[in-house]
Amino acid sequence: MNLDKPARPLAVPVLAYHQIEPLRGGPPARAGLVVGSASFRRQLLLLRALGYRAISLADLASGLAGERALPPRAVALTFDDGYHGVYDHGFAIARRHGFAGTLFLIAEDFAPERPAPVARAFPVLTAAQVREMAGAGWEIGSHSVSHPRLTDLPPARAREEIERSKALLERAFGRPVAAFCYPYGAHQPDLELALAAAGYRCATTTRFGRQQRHGQRYALRRIPVGADQGLAAFAYRLRWASEQ
Repeated sequence: MNLDKPARPLAVPVLAYHQIEPLRGGPPARAGLVVGSASFRRQLLLLRALGYRAISLADLASGLAGERALPPRAVALTFDDGYHGVYDHGFAIARRHGFAGTLFLIAEDFAPERPAPVARAFPVLTAAQVREMAGAGWEIGSHSVSHPRLTDLPPARAREEIERSKALLERAFGRPVAAFCYPYGAHQPDLELALAAAGYRCATTTRFGRQQRHGQRYALRRIPVGADQGLAAFAYRLRWASEQ
């Protein structure tokens, strides 16, 4: 199967967040995963001042395929792992400034036959909170069933993580799941083929960049955001930092 299709690349920053929470005192223990709510507010104010408009990853996939026109300055906000702080400290800020994002959820956290609670870095969203955010325009994406490193799994098990997570999330929330996020950013070509076969339209990696191409829609680049970045560093990465 050939995923390549001649198309113009699009400069669309896909921002990669994890947890949003108030920061008091020194830097958080997990600075790479946490963004302070005050910093998040300033980042969205900057995006709005620069004329950016939020799109979903399904929109980005459609734009890359030439199916729809995207805003001149499109940006996608993604939040990995489905942490509770995104609702508590980020949702209202985003809504106030006219932005919505993509929640990459670990499907077992919302399965009807959910196993014993798994220790996460932070508490996770409830199903009711996800439904409220989805009703406000947030996109639901898959982060696999159980967050394994897919490249370490036998092919059949990796496919199960890809296919079953989509089915679980669509059943739980009654919405199509078009986007996937590779746990730990670990991906390889056979996983891209499995995602296409499962009906996903795109997937995100941890590779840095803003230029997105249709032939790489199952390996979209992102820009990580963490507490160790000030607003100047955020702006530099958004517009000018070199691609990897």
